[in-house]
Amino acid sequence: MPSALDAVPCARKHHVPRSPPIGILTIMALWSVWYDAIRTLRPAFSRERTFPWFVVAVMGTSVRGDALGLTSIVRALGLQAKACHALRECMHSKGIDRQALARLRVRCVFQIFDTRVERVNGRAVLIADGKKIAKEGRKMPAVKRLHQESGNSAKPEFIRGHSCQALSLLVNATADTFAVPLDIRIHDRVR
Repeated sequence: MPSALDAVPCARKHHVPRSPPIGILTIMALWSVWYDAIRTLRPAFSRERTFPWFVVAVMGTSVRGDALGLTSIVRALGLQAKACHALRECMHSKGIDRQALARLRVRCVFQIFDTRVERVNGRAVLIADGKKIAKEGRKMPAVKRLHQESGNSAKPEFIRGHSCQALSLLVNATADTFAVPLDIRIHDRVR
């Protein structure tokens, strides 16, 4: 039975050798673990075709070499140009329950990093941060007049832009501690 991912148009077919070198097996094992994590997000998608395109979008975001929007995902995965339209439709699909997706993503992160989560008095350590990003467009969604708190007199006191906030989980690695993003959103009363 063909999978829903078979519907994703590819620009080229890759030849897989009969006995792949060890490096290929390691990479495939990594992608298998990656997909197992992504698969836990499936309940947030009510439409059959939306989830595979979401998987393609996250996969492309994981391997792309630039941050030039959907076209960078298409280039990174070697997809046909017409895949841009399907990816764009996926991003705006009503078949995605964004609140459920956020809850499932947080649950997935806590499951993956279970014993490595930094804790104080038994509670997970969370890190919050925000950034104001100047935007030129006056008709862009969520562009607001924002006050800049800065000691630098060269910066204007007010800008028009997006106010983004992020929440991350502090996780221990072998010798370092790093922040795993849980949620990043544009705020200021955007619904």
